[in-house]
Amino acid sequence: MLALLRANYGDVDFACESFFRWQYEENPAGAAHIWLAEDPRTGVLAGQYVVIPMRLCLDGAERLASLSLNTLTDAR
Repeated sequence: MLALLRANYGDVDFACESFFRWQYEENPAGAAHIWLAEDPRTGVLAGQYVVIPMRLCLDGAERLASLSLNTLTDAR
């Protein structure tokens, strides 16, 4: 996934391994939900859809929400 992110977004903070692990795996609100698309002929990763949980405050109460981010389909 990191290679796919770097190939499509360049050298950005969310393609840094430590940030990626924190955001997707060690997120304080919970792990990311990840859907991957793979080229069935080559097995190469072709795209991704990611949703991470996040906590927010609404009317003084903590709520669990989600944020869709880093969605992509490889240019190939």
